[in-house]
Amino acid sequence: MFSIDSIERSYPHVHHRTPDSIIMRQLLVVHCVAFVVLCNLSFLGAAEQASHLAEGEKFSNVALLPKEETGATRFLSANPEYDGRGVIVAIFDQGIDPGASGLRVTSTGAPKIIDLIDGTGSGDVPMKSAKLESDGTITSLTGRSLSIDSDWNNPTGKYFVGMKPAFDLYPHDLVRRLQAEAKRDFIESQRPREIQLIESEKTANGEDARKEASARLEALREAIKRFKSPGPILDCVTFHDGDHWRAVIDLDEDGDLADETPMADYRIEHQFGTFGGGAELNFSVNIYDEGKLLSIVTVCGNHGTHVAGIVGANYPSNPARNGLAPGVQFVSVKIGDTRLDGMETGVALMRGLARTAELNCDLVNMSYGEPSSTPNRGALIDSINRFVKNRNIVFVASAGNSGPALSTVGAPGGTSSFPIGVGAYVSPAMGREEYALQEDLPGLPFTWTSRGPTTDGDWGVDLFAPGAAIAPVSQYSLQPSMRMNGTSMAAPNACGNIALMISGLKARELSYSSTSLLRSLQATSEIQTEIDPLAQGPGLIQIDHAFDHHVANSSSTSFLTPVTVSISSRSGARGIYLREAGEVGRRVDVSIQVEPDFPVETPNSAKLNYEVPIRLTSDADWVTVGSQLLLTHGGARFSATVDSRELAPGLHIAKIQGQPDSQVGNESLFEIPVVVIVPEPTSEQVFRTTFETTSGSIQRIFLNPPAGSRSYKLRVKRLSGVGEGVFYLHCVQTSPVESFEAAESKLVVSLGVGEEFSREISLPTDRVLEICTAQYWSSLGQSELELEVTYSGLSTTSETVSLASNGNSVPVRVISQLGHERVSPSAVLNRWDRFLAPQKSLLKLLSDERNTTWNDEPTWQLICDYSFKLEKKDQVTFALSRLDDLLYESPFPSYRLFVFDAHNQLVHADDVFPESVSLPEGDYLVQIELRHTDRDHLKEMDDSLLTVTRPIGSVRPSIFSSRAVAAAPWKQSDVNSIELFEQMREDYSIAPPPKDKLPKGLQPGDRLRGQLTLQSGDPNTVSIEYFYSDGAQPASSKSPKQTVPTDEIDFLLAKLGTLSWEDDQEQIQRLTKRVLALDEEDLDVHVVRLHLADDDDRKKHLGTVVELADQVIDHIPQNKIRKYFDRRRPQETSKEKETKKKWETARKHLIDAIYRKGRALAYMELPDVIEDHPIKDPEQYEKDFDANFELLSSWVDPASKDYFLLQIRYDRRHENYGQALKVLNKNFGNGQPVYFHYKKRRDLYELLGWDDLQDIEQHWMWRYFPETKVPF
Repeated sequence: MFSIDSIERSYPHVHHRTPDSIIMRQLLVVHCVAFVVLCNLSFLGAAEQASHLAEGEKFSNVALLPKEETGATRFLSANPEYDGRGVIVAIFDQGIDPGASGLRVTSTGAPKIIDLIDGTGSGDVPMKSAKLESDGTITSLTGRSLSIDSDWNNPTGKYFVGMKPAFDLYPHDLVRRLQAEAKRDFIESQRPREIQLIESEKTANGEDARKEASARLEALREAIKRFKSPGPILDCVTFHDGDHWRAVIDLDEDGDLADETPMADYRIEHQFGTFGGGAELNFSVNIYDEGKLLSIVTVCGNHGTHVAGIVGANYPSNPARNGLAPGVQFVSVKIGDTRLDGMETGVALMRGLARTAELNCDLVNMSYGEPSSTPNRGALIDSINRFVKNRNIVFVASAGNSGPALSTVGAPGGTSSFPIGVGAYVSPAMGREEYALQEDLPGLPFTWTSRGPTTDGDWGVDLFAPGAAIAPVSQYSLQPSMRMNGTSMAAPNACGNIALMISGLKARELSYSSTSLLRSLQATSEIQTEIDPLAQGPGLIQIDHAFDHHVANSSSTSFLTPVTVSISSRSGARGIYLREAGEVGRRVDVSIQVEPDFPVETPNSAKLNYEVPIRLTSDADWVTVGSQLLLTHGGARFSATVDSRELAPGLHIAKIQGQPDSQVGNESLFEIPVVVIVPEPTSEQVFRTTFETTSGSIQRIFLNPPAGSRSYKLRVKRLSGVGEGVFYLHCVQTSPVESFEAAESKLVVSLGVGEEFSREISLPTDRVLEICTAQYWSSLGQSELELEVTYSGLSTTSETVSLASNGNSVPVRVISQLGHERVSPSAVLNRWDRFLAPQKSLLKLLSDERNTTWNDEPTWQLICDYSFKLEKKDQVTFALSRLDDLLYESPFPSYRLFVFDAHNQLVHADDVFPESVSLPEGDYLVQIELRHTDRDHLKEMDDSLLTVTRPIGSVRPSIFSSRAVAAAPWKQSDVNSIELFEQMREDYSIAPPPKDKLPKGLQPGDRLRGQLTLQSGDPNTVSIEYFYSDGAQPASSKSPKQTVPTDEIDFLLAKLGTLSWEDDQEQIQRLTKRVLALDEEDLDVHVVRLHLADDDDRKKHLGTVVELADQVIDHIPQNKIRKYFDRRRPQETSKEKETKKKWETARKHLIDAIYRKGRALAYMELPDVIEDHPIKDPEQYEKDFDANFELLSSWVDPASKDYFLLQIRYDRRHENYGQALKVLNKNFGNGQPVYFHYKKRRDLYELLGWDDLQDIEQHWMWRYFPETKVPF
């Protein structure tokens, strides 16, 4: 037996961030050759498959990309010219590879892809103006000299330059492959050098030479050990050739741009290039803002290319492998952000809608989605709904892969009114040809396909289509095709079918709308009688019948016009969904408002003439409605009654239809779902049942947890069957304000006969619990299962325990609601929250072409800056809590979060689904960007608090048996395990942890969070929190600490320390004289002067720094200090402590002065210093440097962290480059990158002649130390 816990939800932000097809964790189970469980990616070799074919039997391509199941083959046979030609499909996804097989040209020879855009901005390159030198070169941001091709036409003579690390453009799986290959190649390339160094070590003449040879060998091996490829750093140039803006990318990094191709925006010339070095990644460009912003467009995965292949791949020499509509053209909109591992972003969706409208696309396919707490609401959803209605563009989207429990559809496809949500079907032929199943199964839904209804009663699944295919993928994957499954594949199958339909309607010049197309598709779909109706919606698409149906009805205005449904008594719900206590087992009357939803530009005459007689019907005797309704532009209202009093336990589905009185077919102008869930008639603490299962079968049990239930133990035992069986155990409680994930447990278990599985599961609400047991669709054979649910009712009177910041204990009452329970409470605080206010915020209007909305509304942008410091390396999560987990339902259409280190490097990007990141110590800038069309909405967010969360070791509050015991500070926790019987209660007091147990660095206002556990193994913990406060300061009889100097010298020195060496020389001299007049032996005045001169501009006055350092050194009696510290001393008296402090301070100043002198001497031989101030006496300089270094070495280890840079300079001057590298590597540290560390290592590699390592180090410097921050 095996189990996999908490299967990741089928949405891009899990884990992290991939589309609906490849989100589920692959189950590492092999029962037999035929059994493939959720293995969403498969690689096909025709020869391997053919070896299993019967002799003489041909390899079949029929179901590799399913078309027969939906009637597409029949349709194209009858209408070969209606193959998608004349139709433009926008693919909102990870991007389409323009070089992928089958995606070059359409069936008519036209370009397959007419535009490629990156809506995310992950490929953006800010450009700066560059000067063309007389020799025909420009200097790039990397510092390289770029030679301009003299054949380029640039009438203005203006050039812009930018820089982009290639790995920032590459999909993460490609980066991993290239880094692994680079590591292998690097190790191989270093072997000759390593052998040479080993030989040098053996043959070295003398100890010094041997030491240096050994150090060089060690440095090389260290470089091999820590090698990681930084990838290419691409210099980019933009210019205008008189007709178009063009971009040139130095792909081979040689500075010669004559061998690179100037590229215009993809839509102009359909150019694309290929990144080399084994990447095989194709790219295109778009240029914005008059050449000041370059967008390099790549894919961030294979998903988008695969989706496009399903919709419309075209293989002229092998048409059996074609997509559904080989004649379509594509607009590729990359909505998956590479920085977020492919997660979609709101800004990308808004940009995609705008470009789709601009290019007059006919369809959008979006195989992405997220769980939504509120269906059909939010800024993005509102924009998508209005876009579809007003632009007459069909929007097809995946319903989600979060089944098999009910109400698991995601946004936007499954939860929104206008996007068409598609569920995933697997046919017998698909099982045979794609999955090599050993026996044919009936047509089934994929087990994981999401089910409706939405929590506001809509069907959730609008269409049903094949949800797996072998289709083309991006060239970087080094294979022509791949199998993927998911509703991500069902959506483009449906989209391709609809493209055939639109192609025919356009050819015949017949009117259509997104609504009319869906009505025809649903009216003619083929109901799969053995399939869960909430998985298949109206049934499997039959596109040939849908086309004929639409042709017969396309002249009707009412057929083209959408009708909205709203039930005001159920918060504007679109259907009737009853499942909770108080709703079921009684008669429910509702008032339903229906009204036509005309596009904005509909003329008044059409609204005036809209008058449709409607026949009202119900297909269930427990749902009653009137018989007719007259629908006009103003809408109409009618009542319906749902009487569930006689319904048996289980799921009951009905529908209310409004059909035009004149129509002949079975299509409806509106359809109102009615779903009633009647729970089992038991409130016992234990529920037990047995049932039989087979491939793809689903058993739903609905339970009303007994009052007071807080958790339950789920036990499943396989009583009979053959071999291993794989089962989903999916438990869900729905909520009107949270997504299904808030109260969900999904487990996948493999059971042999006689084996059982059990798990304790939290029961966060008292709402109806669905326990859905499904035998995985490809798990063959029949089984009998026993299922048992045992409830536990141990709870507290409060959902959250807030500990008092004043140290007092707080009372907590524990109650056993159901029966005998053993209580053994324990508490832990393990998360640390800090709340940051923005340092500044910037609100501005975005008026550029790229950020214009599809309906020309203004877009406002708010950027808030937050500063944060980490004292040590830590795992950190950044969140704007009020928007957490809200994407499609968010009131803001776009939210992004960037984290920069102290060197402007983007170290983390995040969104509304926060993920932790490991960061080294240092200072950070967090920027949050919000967008909205209403400036005032953003203005209200400009003071939003950022929550920074870190894990901490277990900090344990103390639990006491009473407040009296807790009041004694010397008492330890006196709580033991006790037994409680039904309705018994026990009172405890919980005290905050002692101050000395709190994490260091805690500040007032910080919060510690954790859990209160009531018994061992309890899944239903209670939240516990503690807000830290310093508390009142005790009164003191002592005088306040002096904040002013105690005498005149102290005052003068304090004033002196505030001055600038460059600007305040007169004051410095005057104050110095005054101090020395008061005490001519004063040391501190010389120390302060040295520190003033040895500032960031020290190169301007290095000689002065040396002189001032000598003054400090001369004032300190070195011999006396040595003698003092050489002697062992008895136990210190107060006087002895004062003496010791005096000599420690003198030693500190001495070492500091020696180091500063050495650093100034070292700076004197830097090339830029020598150019202005040549060394007059090199021989004396050598003596001075060596003498100073020897003096430093007599006091400290110069290779230690505070002085190692001087040790490196000493080793360099003596050509001990290996030893210098050894010291540098030892002190490199694990914090944020330090520029001078990388620069010195690069320079040492150059001195050693290790040009390849020098180049690698330089590439890392370009990555780690960018000139500017990445813009939003």
